[in-house]
Amino acid sequence: DDSNDRLLTKKKLSLYDNTSYQVSEAKDLKQARQLIEETKHPFDLILVDYYLRQENGLQLMSILQAMDVKVPVLLLCGKLSEIISQQALESDVTECMSKDELTPDYLRRSIQFALHNHQQQTALEKLAHYDILTGLLNRSLFLDRLQHSLETHKREQHQCTLLFLDIDAFKQVNDQYGHTTGDNLLREVADRLTNHCRKADSIARFGGDEFVILLERTDNVTGHYIAQKILIALEAPVVLNGQHINITVSIGVSTFPQTAISHEDLLQQADDALYKAKAEGRARYIHFSEKHRDLWLRRRKLEAELPAALNRGDLNIVLQPIVSVATGNVHACEVLTRWPHGEFTIPALEVIELVGQLRLFD
Repeated sequence: DDSNDRLLTKKKLSLYDNTSYQVSEAKDLKQARQLIEETKHPFDLILVDYYLRQENGLQLMSILQAMDVKVPVLLLCGKLSEIISQQALESDVTECMSKDELTPDYLRRSIQFALHNHQQQTALEKLAHYDILTGLLNRSLFLDRLQHSLETHKREQHQCTLLFLDIDAFKQVNDQYGHTTGDNLLREVADRLTNHCRKADSIARFGGDEFVILLERTDNVTGHYIAQKILIALEAPVVLNGQHINITVSIGVSTFPQTAISHEDLLQQADDALYKAKAEGRARYIHFSEKHRDLWLRRRKLEAELPAALNRGDLNIVLQPIVSVATGNVHACEVLTRWPHGEFTIPALEVIELVGQLRLFD
């Protein structure tokens, strides 16, 4: 607020030759906002005066929150009171400091503490929200983003697309080359996905060798186009420790609001389309569409009922003899599972797919 105060603060900072500070100044909140918007690199720390003529320095916290700028803020006040301290605490200010007590040493220590604390907090947040191996979003943060994204798209009547992909035969890579190579392969896949998606899109490692991508503001073509780009991008061999490893991926695609209006259904539909892509030969993508809806609803119903049916012993075991054409003798039997379900019986192949998808058995 006061040019003399700003000059005095800069002078106190300059008293420490072993520390280099690059200082930018703003005389009010409007100028501060403009400065933050225009800078190419985010500021490491902000010093703000509580009294800014007709404004309050704490209003800066709301501006930073709206701009999604996370940076430590030190509040300077001519006379610190319990009310101001409480307001600062509620606004997530890093520290309040009285100008009367602001010695150069006190200012330096406060800045160093704020920067160190912010670095530690950023590291903890990264551990909580990002996958350690690939650096992508983790499952928790992705689900949060997906839910908020759908709420925004509902209000603004926009479309978005979800890609659910899985590395084909990834277990064979681990078995043949070892888990370290498998981890490096996951990192390479993550890098290629990042390079072939838009900056506005969200990419996450969902678990194991599964990845999910949220494509924001898409049309009917974008999802197909990016899915095809990813298939092509991952066709190139991955070179790890001198080994050329060829991989493919299968992708399931679902679209909001055409096929689903909740994040749970959007994920489940993409997952179902992924399994269908694998069943049809892998190395392809399948888009969940309206024609799949009845089959999808039936599958969801069976998935919900199968665990209880297993506990009740509702499934029947059927032995199918394998007869030698040459001798006519039975030389083996194939064991099949049937699930009597109301007026019809669910065949063995579908029961096996359901058990596998629900991971009911190891």
